[in-house]
Amino acid sequence: MQKLLFVFNPHSGTGEIGKHLVEVLNVFTQNDYEVVVYPTRAAGDGTRKVLEEGENYDRVVVAGGDGMLHEALNAVMKLSKPVTVGYIPTGTVNDFATTHGLPKNNILEAAKIAAGDNIYVTDVGKFGDRYFSYVAAFGIATNVAYDTNQKSKKRWKVLAYVANIAKSII
Repeated sequence: MQKLLFVFNPHSGTGEIGKHLVEVLNVFTQNDYEVVVYPTRAAGDGTRKVLEEGENYDRVVVAGGDGMLHEALNAVMKLSKPVTVGYIPTGTVNDFATTHGLPKNNILEAAKIAAGDNIYVTDVGKFGDRYFSYVAAFGIATNVAYDTNQKSKKRWKVLAYVANIAKSII
């Protein structure tokens, strides 16, 4: 039996992952994984957990937004052994999922892909000491995704980002 570390952000998006947690874990165990579950508590917590324990697992699956995926990739790239990463997009916008055709509105389908045997290889870039999966940004609106209040994102979705950009320009 293989080992899977499941790290998720319980506050990403509208918190849907909490409603489907048992079903997601069933998907993992049905794919012959022994699962350890870790809900993050703050920004950077996912990176820390994967850095500390990721090498003890065959697969790391993360659920959250693009930020959660970013944290996991930055940790996995620093491990001394390769670890497969799966992603369940549960954030507000989920740019990575859109770009790569992952289901954004079906958590169980995304879990099946994350735990499945069809491995999709994607490029990971590096800028300084940070890794990125699909976008490296700089300029006036670079931090908008991180600076936008979680409560606003839940209520206004993409419009929260637009408002925050407008505020940074004015």
